[in-house]
Amino acid sequence: MVVESPWPTLAPYPKAFAPLWLEGAALRHGDKAAFVDREGKTCSFRQAVTLARRIGRFLQEQGIAKGDRVAVVSFNCAPLLIHYLGILWAGGTVLPLSPLYKERELKHILADSGAKMALAAGEALSMVDGMKGELPELEALYPLEEVEARAAVVPPEPRPLEIDPEDTAVLLYTGGTTGLPKGAPRTSFELIASVRQLSRTRDHKSIDTNLVFSPLHLPFALIGVGLCGLSAGTTQVMMPRFNPDEAMALIERHRVTNTSLASPALRTLTEGAERGLYDPSSLSLIISGGSTMPGDLLERAQAALGCVILDAYGLSETSATNTPPILGVKPGSIGPPMPDTLEKIISPDTGEEVDPGEAGELVMKGPQVFKGYWQNPEANAEAFTPDGWFRTGDLVRADEDGYCYVVGRTKEIIKYKGYQVAPVELEAVLAEHPAVREAAVIPKKDAQAGELPKALVVLRPGTQAAPEELMAFVEARVAPYKKVREVEFVESIPRSPLGKILRRELIERERNKT
Repeated sequence: MVVESPWPTLAPYPKAFAPLWLEGAALRHGDKAAFVDREGKTCSFRQAVTLARRIGRFLQEQGIAKGDRVAVVSFNCAPLLIHYLGILWAGGTVLPLSPLYKERELKHILADSGAKMALAAGEALSMVDGMKGELPELEALYPLEEVEARAAVVPPEPRPLEIDPEDTAVLLYTGGTTGLPKGAPRTSFELIASVRQLSRTRDHKSIDTNLVFSPLHLPFALIGVGLCGLSAGTTQVMMPRFNPDEAMALIERHRVTNTSLASPALRTLTEGAERGLYDPSSLSLIISGGSTMPGDLLERAQAALGCVILDAYGLSETSATNTPPILGVKPGSIGPPMPDTLEKIISPDTGEEVDPGEAGELVMKGPQVFKGYWQNPEANAEAFTPDGWFRTGDLVRADEDGYCYVVGRTKEIIKYKGYQVAPVELEAVLAEHPAVREAAVIPKKDAQAGELPKALVVLRPGTQAAPEELMAFVEARVAPYKKVREVEFVESIPRSPLGKILRRELIERERNKT
């Protein structure tokens, strides 16, 4: 089945250098506040552009050249997007990473990407510093705050450089069924294309104020919130991470009009409004992403918050690809394709198009879709059909209006509060425990988080381990959102003749228990 976009075409797309294109829009807003921190300190659009260029020059003087990967490990803060732009002005590639990563996760990505420099804040700074000796390509590490201070005394413009819009601007890492995160290179052309598509479908305005607590190392927030906000002249109120009381206070204090979040955060804000804990009347638009929003939550949230609420869909490899029109939301639907986005629903087994209304795998093409994984030809062979369509791994069906509904996944990623958790990664960690013979991790439905990682464990003969012990063992080795939330001991784990875990069988067993 072919799924058509209802939006008019936006082609041709500009072949431009991302920071130059974004700053051209940003400079039109001059002294208007671009970023506001949690204490109320503001940074204007003009100041942001000036600082980004100075950071670019500072990084060039520290040896960053065209194509060098520069990791940034930090929670959200007002200067974070400015540092990203500075890296681009230096000619480098932005490598945005979660500060929640544990040492083993961070080390893998820094090594796989060949990062030359890292900028970090908080506890991540000491973690990266401790592993520098094991990463020969990592030549320098700077505290994020120090970069901003040192950039203030360098020349105001970066050295001239030639940038191709098809050069990699951002290297995003995404979970996969292999258990190891894969790099998804995103070019300036793809970023700009996505910003244009989103701006057309969401109607961002310079009078808007956006509350930003979705992590800016994820494409959902980086592109759909941060870069769209810069190009539209939107004031962005930055929160390091979601805190319900603080979020409600900031919405009221700054008369926030827009925010983007995962459905668990939407549930919390809805409950706060229902209890009269804050005044949400300034809100006009909320975008939910990361996992499909439950229909009952949509109804409650619209009643309590009094604004438009809609789901959006996208991946690290594609940016946003589906969203409903603001005046055409259907509960449970991620909407039709974005402008200039081609989509089909095919059989995961045969590759043939399915009949209308039938579920199948969503595949797509578009100017915002990436061209392949970072130094991973094996993954690319699996990710694209022979005729070049990107395979999302998500099972969807489409209605007569071209609205898509996610009904499952061919890939085995668990989505916990919008985060991606790879079961194989957790299985590998569990296998390190001396009492574990084998383990399988599956998603368990949860009303608050969407899905929880549950481990089915076979113990070695003659050993003992409590569920709490195994959960603590995993928690110490992975980011908090990845930790196993439940352990069940079993006698065996079903496998295929090739030794692959029959995960769907285990998932069905779990569903039949409820």
